Amino acid sequence: MSDLPNKVLVVDDNDIMRDFLKNICSHYNLECQCVTNGHEAVQAYEKDSFGIVLMDLDMPVMGGLEATRVIRQYEIEKNCKRTPVIAISGTTMSNPQHDCLSAGMDGFISKPIVLKELVNIIKTAIDCEHAN
Repeated sequence: MSDLPNKVLVVDDNDIMRDFLKNICSHYNLECQCVTNGHEAVQAYEKDSFGIVLMDLDMPVMGGLEATRVIRQYEIEKNCKRTPVIAISGTTMSNPQHDCLSAGMDGFISKPIVLKELVNIIKTAIDCEHAN
């Protein structure tokens, strides 16, 4: 069994949100790497393996939708296993779920976050990885 399921990539330009998500990961004994924009997320993803990516949508340098498209292309080019990418955003998009799924994301959680929903999504991703 690989160490993949216990690693979470948190991508958010807000310090408070990154700390919040990092604390949740720590509480559940998950290793967490935090970055501040989509470009950094792509770089982190290309260097390491993660069980799940929690991605903000609206960030400087590169947003979450674009970063997810780049990650999905990387997975295809390198024949990598698909990593779940979950959007976590307070976006004002008219249909964020559709936009997220179209970009290759696997789900959407709106801010403010319902903790139980977030924990269930992370747990599901980890349990699926353990099953494979």
